[in-house]
Amino acid sequence: MNKGLKILHVSVVYGNGSGGAALIVDSLCRVLESHGHRNAVLYDQQAGTLPRADRQTLGLPGLCEATLRPDRAKLAGLEAWLDEVQPDIVQFHQVENFHLVRELARRYPSVLYIYNHLLTCPSGTRYWAGPGQLCALTTGPACLLNHYTQRCGSRRPQKVLSNYWKTVQSFQAAQAVGQVVVISDYMKETLVAAGYPAQRVRTIYALTPSILAPAEPTVPPSEENLLLFAGRVTEIKGLEVLIEALPLLKSPWRLAVAGDGYRLPAAQARAGRLGLSDRIEFIRWVPNEGMADLYRRASLVVVPSIYPDPFVLVGIEAMRRGRPVVAFGVGGIPEWLQDGYNGFTCRHLDRADLAAKIDLVLQDPDLAARLGANGKLKAERDFNPTHILSQFEECYAEAIAQYEVVSC
Repeated sequence: MNKGLKILHVSVVYGNGSGGAALIVDSLCRVLESHGHRNAVLYDQQAGTLPRADRQTLGLPGLCEATLRPDRAKLAGLEAWLDEVQPDIVQFHQVENFHLVRELARRYPSVLYIYNHLLTCPSGTRYWAGPGQLCALTTGPACLLNHYTQRCGSRRPQKVLSNYWKTVQSFQAAQAVGQVVVISDYMKETLVAAGYPAQRVRTIYALTPSILAPAEPTVPPSEENLLLFAGRVTEIKGLEVLIEALPLLKSPWRLAVAGDGYRLPAAQARAGRLGLSDRIEFIRWVPNEGMADLYRRASLVVVPSIYPDPFVLVGIEAMRRGRPVVAFGVGGIPEWLQDGYNGFTCRHLDRADLAAKIDLVLQDPDLAARLGANGKLKAERDFNPTHILSQFEECYAEAIAQYEVVSC
C-alpha cells in the first residue's frame, strides 16, 4: 500500500491505564504510524492518560453502548469532528453499539475487529458452567433457555433478553462492514458456522506493547519454581481451577497472581481453605510495564482458561520472553501453544493433568529451557509486527475496494 491512510479507530476504551482492547488499539496505531499511516481514535471510556498527544481523539461517554434506538443527538455531535478527521477507513474494535456500526459503515469503508464472542454468543463465553462443557451452538432461541438449564450466563430475565437481542443485532450490523477481522482461526470457524460469509472473515493476530518491544535475551528464572497467572480474575479464566490443582503438585512451587476481577475474593478464599495462602502472592492488576519483571521471575506461565478463550495474548508475551506455557487446549489456544514444543496443553478441566504437566516443566530445567526457546522462536516467526501490518494493509485495501464497488 503506497499511500498512507487515515484510519479512524472506534473503541470502547482507550488510554494507558487499561489492558486488553486499549493496549491492542494503541499497539496497532503505533505500527501503522511507523509505516506512514495516520490514526484518529473515537472512544467511549478513557483509562488513564492518552498514549499520544498528536493523534486526533474524541471521547464520548456511552458512545459504544448498545441501545434500543440510535442516539441521534450523539451521532449529530460527531458530524463536525468526523468532517475534521476525514478518515479513509473506520476500524471498529468490538463495538457493541450496532447503530453506530451501521451508520459509520454506511459513510466509510469499514473493518470490524473482534477479540471476543460478541457476534456468536449472547453470554459471551461459549461455555456451559453447569455441566462444565464447551458450547458449540450458534445463537438461537435455545440460548435463552440455556442461561437457566446450563448456567452459561446471567439468570436475570431482562439481562438474558438484552444480551440475546444485542448479539443478534450485532451480527446483523456486521453484515454492513467490508471485512470482519478476528484474532484466531477458532473464532473464524465459529463466525462462519453462525452464517457469516467466509470470504469476508480473516484472521489477523493482535499486537501488544510487549510484542512490539525489541526482543530481549532470555534469562533464567530469577525465582525457582514460580508459577505465573496473569489476567482477569473471573470464573471462566480458571484461576480457581488452577488453585485446586496446586495441592496435586509433587514439586515445590509458589504462585504469583497478576490480575483483578470479581472472583478475586473467591479465589483467595479457596486458597485459604486449601491451606495455600502463604504460597500464593495476589498482586492484583499490574501495569503493562510492570509485567516484564514478573515474566523474568517466573519459571512458567499457566493459562487455565476453562472457556474457549479466543486467543490469550499473555501466552504470546510469555513466549517472547522464553517462558514455557501450560494451558487447557481450548478455543484459540492450540493455535499458538503446540503441545510438547513450547509448553503443554491439558485435558479440559482435568486438575490432575494440569498438575502433571506443570510438574513436567518444574522437574526438568533443561526441558523448560528448550520449551521456552522454542516458544521464543515461534513468537518471533508467527507474531511478527511487520507481517501483521501487511495483513491489515491488505484488509484495508480490500474493504476500500468493496466500499467503492457498492457506492458506485
